[in-house]
Amino acid sequence: MKDSWIIGILSVIILTFMLMMFVPHLEPALKGHNDFAAFYAGAKLLDTGNLYDSVALRRQEELAISTSSEQHGYIRLPFHAAFVWPLSRLPYMTAYTLWEIALILSTLAFVIFWRPPGGGMNVLLASMSFPILAGIANGQDTLFLLLFLTGVVMQYRQGHKFLAGAILSLCAIKFHLFLLVPLLIGARREWRFARGFLAGGGILAIVSFAAAGLNWPLELITSALNPQFSPSTAKMANLHGVMGNVPAGGALEVAIAIAVAVAVWVICRRASFEYGLAAILIGGFTLSIHAYLPDLVVTLPAVLILIVRSQSKSVKIVVFALALPPIHLLFFVGFPITITILAVSLATIALMTREALRDPVEADPIVATPATADSPA
Repeated sequence: MKDSWIIGILSVIILTFMLMMFVPHLEPALKGHNDFAAFYAGAKLLDTGNLYDSVALRRQEELAISTSSEQHGYIRLPFHAAFVWPLSRLPYMTAYTLWEIALILSTLAFVIFWRPPGGGMNVLLASMSFPILAGIANGQDTLFLLLFLTGVVMQYRQGHKFLAGAILSLCAIKFHLFLLVPLLIGARREWRFARGFLAGGGILAIVSFAAAGLNWPLELITSALNPQFSPSTAKMANLHGVMGNVPAGGALEVAIAIAVAVAVWVICRRASFEYGLAAILIGGFTLSIHAYLPDLVVTLPAVLILIVRSQSKSVKIVVFALALPPIHLLFFVGFPITITILAVSLATIALMTREALRDPVEADPIVATPATADSPA
C-alpha cells in the first residue's frame, strides 16, 4: 500500500511536469488543429472518391477548421477513412471531442488491463510517456495501437490464437510499424495466429477496396512517398531518419536493417510469443520509414514485456530507457542527438538476441482451459 502511494504521487508529479511543458502546444490541441483534421477530411473525401488527393484534402480541412497544412496528406489505408466516416458526418469539434475521448479511453484500457506487471508500473510508465501525451495533443491514432496490442496479448494467453491474430490485423492503421509481423509468425510457426491475422487483414482489404475503389494501392504509395508528408526527417529517431543524415547512409541503412531482421527472427525462433512480440515492436519502429514521437508508443508494451519476461538485467536496463522522458525529449532536438534513441533500440535488439541464444526465454502463460482454447499452432 505504501509503494502504491509513492508511485501514485510520483506519477502525478511527472504528469504535471509534462503537461506544463505542453502548455505552448495547448491552443492548437484544443482547437483540433492537428492530425485529426486530415483524418476527418479524408473521411469526407470518401464521398467523392478522391481519398488521396492532397489538394482536395486541404480544401476539406479549410472548410472544417478554416485552415490547412501543406504537410497533411492522406497516408492511411482506406479502411481507416471508412472507420472515421461516421465521425465525419458530425460537426468538426463534436467529432474531434469524441475522437479524443476514444484516445484517452484506449490508453486507460491499456493501463488497466495490461498484465504483467500491471498496477503501479503501468500507471508510472504511462504517466511519464511523452509519446502518449503527444498522441493525444496531435489527435494521432497511435494510441489505439495500445488497445489492440492489449487485446492481442490477452487473447493469446487465453489460447485464442485466431482471435489474437485478427486483432493484430487492426494495427494496419499504422502498418509501417508492423513490417516484422511475418517474422514472428514464421519463426514460431504460429499458423492459427496467422490465419486470424490474414482473415482480419482480408476483411480490412475488402472494406478498403469497397470504400476507395481498385486504384487505391498505387494512390497510397504515391502519397506515402511524397516527402512533403514526412517533414523534418532529422527528427525521426528510426534507422531511416538517422541514416538519411550520414555519409553512405543508404548502404548502412540496408545493412543494419538486414541485421535487425535476422536478429528479430532469431529472437522469435528461440523465445516466447510475448518476448518475440516485444522484438517486432522495437524492431518495427527501428525499421519504419515514417516515425515520429507519437509512434514510439508502440515500444511501451515491449518495455513492460521485457522488464517482466527477460532474465537479463542488461536487457531490462537498456529497454527501460525507451520509456524515460529524457529519451523522448531528444525527438525535439533532432539529428545527430536522435542517434541516441536509435542506439538504444539497436542495443536492446542485440541484447535480446544474446539472451535468446544463451537460453530460450520461458514460455508465455496460458490461462485458458483446453476446452475453450484454440488448439496449438
